[in-house]
Amino acid sequence: VINMDSNCILLINGSTGVGKTTAAQVIAKSFIKGVSIDVDSIKKFIKTGDPGMLGYKKEIEMMKQKDAYYVLIHTIVCDIAIRFIQDGYVVVISDMIWEEWIIEMYKKRLKMYHFFHILLQLPFEAQKQRLANRINKLHVSKYNPDFVDRILHFSHAIDNLPKVDYIAVNIERLTSKQVAQMIIERINRTAFSQ
Repeated sequence: VINMDSNCILLINGSTGVGKTTAAQVIAKSFIKGVSIDVDSIKKFIKTGDPGMLGYKKEIEMMKQKDAYYVLIHTIVCDIAIRFIQDGYVVVISDMIWEEWIIEMYKKRLKMYHFFHILLQLPFEAQKQRLANRINKLHVSKYNPDFVDRILHFSHAIDNLPKVDYIAVNIERLTSKQVAQMIIERINRTAFSQ
């Protein structure tokens, strides 16, 4: 198990439906003082600031607003993580990040701690199936192929992040508990090899 004094922050990244939040919760529970922060929950809590909901007509204006929104959201997440770390917790953040600047922001704000970026990966067909299952669970009455294409576009962007500074974990055919165990083992190997 990772030394509790090591000030660890784990960022679990991956596309929709790969099990980021569940893996984060399982990992956090494996520590005496562990906490899981789900960025999607924080985004849902702050509803009115999402430019996607404001209906901007000009794409450039929207992107400026969206970047400001994401900077604010991830700053809040980092501040929460730091508060828990200062109280002796291992912090596990689950987030879907497809742009490198957001990861760089996490690294910069959390540079004084042991920061690990974990990328959960699935083959394309397995990812597509999980997404279809998730849509069915949400009881979406009308299948929207544009929504699926948008999610798969993000998945492609996530899978094409620069191949440095993260631990990739292929989660196909693994339970959440196995994924969590694999992540902890990989972090321990990485931490002790540094």
